[in-house]
Amino acid sequence: MSGDKADAEEKLRKAAAQNSPAQLKKFAKTAEPIIGALDADTARSLHEVMAILTEGAPAGAAESAPRTAKTVEKDASRNAGALKTNGFVGDAVDAHAFRTGMIVPAFEERASPCSSADADARCRRARALEGPFVITNVFASGGCPDELAIFAASNATHPKWMLLAPAKEHLNVAGHFVVEEGDFLYASARTTLDFNKDARCAIVWSGYRPNNP
Repeated sequence: MSGDKADAEEKLRKAAAQNSPAQLKKFAKTAEPIIGALDADTARSLHEVMAILTEGAPAGAAESAPRTAKTVEKDASRNAGALKTNGFVGDAVDAHAFRTGMIVPAFEERASPCSSADADARCRRARALEGPFVITNVFASGGCPDELAIFAASNATHPKWMLLAPAKEHLNVAGHFVVEEGDFLYASARTTLDFNKDARCAIVWSGYRPNNP
């Protein structure tokens, strides 16, 4: 706590008096995971607050002793582990294993022409990554004059799945889109005009590789 500590403690005790011990215990238990993810100084201050609020509450309602930086770091790691999600094979994936990338398909160095059903349109595609990989989020900001797409395929001609963003439309999708082993993640841009080298024509993706060590 900072500022006038005595005044702050008095206000906290008055607030605690308006709640039952059970309510205070529940509040302290709810706050613990949040406190565990904070830096040492902030966590110590909040533990002082919790100790005052839970005076007279059942044992275990709050920890009265300040934590060391090492303890806080350990708890933060534990809480990060709680942010796990199941992969397509049921694997637990740590939040720190996620990757994010951005691709502007029309202007990537390794981009190549792709076919288009519209004879007057031009299309370029670029390879973003090789599977196995699980795409969890795809975002295009909108406003791009080109039609954008992101898809998984083994040879770029027969997509196994595809997400499209029509010209000047945004794309914001979350889920689990699998890029299987031996397949690739591609992004493409199609237009009847000149390609736009513009940040609005970028596709941002996030995801992870299954079976993380």
